[in-house]
Amino acid sequence: MKKYLFIILSFCACSSINGQDPVYSQFYNAPLQLNPALAGNNALPFFAGNVRIQWPGLSNAYSTYSGSYDQYIDKSNSGIGITLLNDSAGDGTIRNTKISGIYSYNLRIKGDSYVRGGLELGMVSKRLDWNKLVFGDAIDPQFGAVSPGGSPYPTKEIQPGNTNRTVLDLAFGLLYYSPSFYAGIAIDHLTNSADEYLTNDEKNYPGIPQRITIHAGTEFKLDAYSKSGRPAFISPNVLFVKQGGFNQFNIGASVEIYQFIGGLSYRNSNSNGDAVIFSAGIRSGFFKIAYSFDMTISDLSLSQGGAHEIGIIYNMAAGKPKKFDINDCLNIFR
Repeated sequence: MKKYLFIILSFCACSSINGQDPVYSQFYNAPLQLNPALAGNNALPFFAGNVRIQWPGLSNAYSTYSGSYDQYIDKSNSGIGITLLNDSAGDGTIRNTKISGIYSYNLRIKGDSYVRGGLELGMVSKRLDWNKLVFGDAIDPQFGAVSPGGSPYPTKEIQPGNTNRTVLDLAFGLLYYSPSFYAGIAIDHLTNSADEYLTNDEKNYPGIPQRITIHAGTEFKLDAYSKSGRPAFISPNVLFVKQGGFNQFNIGASVEIYQFIGGLSYRNSNSNGDAVIFSAGIRSGFFKIAYSFDMTISDLSLSQGGAHEIGIIYNMAAGKPKKFDINDCLNIFR
């Protein structure tokens, strides 16, 4: 019954609930999902792949997959990128698929201080699998949602006329960086389209809320541990995300020494302590791979499985600093 109650609470009230975008704990390994202004952070092609499985104990409640490519175009002081994201909620009951193109422009302010602006234009497809929904009037107090004969109980709820929607999506980002500090802001869903509704109450659906992301950090280089052109560093960082009535704040640090990568951070959501995040990984040549685990500390409890992430980076510019001016503190994103 707990499983059915979770499904009811999550989906039966979808006409009055605005969802939030997925946010990676390893946001630094998914730079284009964080801020479009991070496109062009490398002279040569840069590829990122990410997987997030959240609360697997709740019937695979959420799973997110993404991939991206970007690189810097020196002749035009520009960056270009392409991203693909697929997000599944309720074991595939609601799926969002997004593909985007990104353009950024880099502007020197003074010395080694720069400002980069990024614009993202995407196409979002939303799909609702109505057959996976379980409503309150279709649950028998004794047998649950399925009769002893193996048939699901009927519901009086009316299926929406269109369970698939495709809309345009626009995002903008700014990034300031220097050798000692970086800070960025991104605003997603500037179009705020109400055309992506998946309910029969479209007149009262305001559209997906805009997401505001603010991130900042610095970098302390550990020259004594640098090797073969690969920098060793500690990078403290903060992240704040607000979307509709939801907000989260992350504070933590990542470290890279020789081939080894580690990180520790804390996430607070809507004034409640949410999770402590541990990460570890390794870099070898052009490749970097990292695993992270969100240890839930909220009332949801760790029994729901926390969250697992894997980030994989292929950076063709790794070990070739002479081809690109990297006098900055953005190595955490490389």
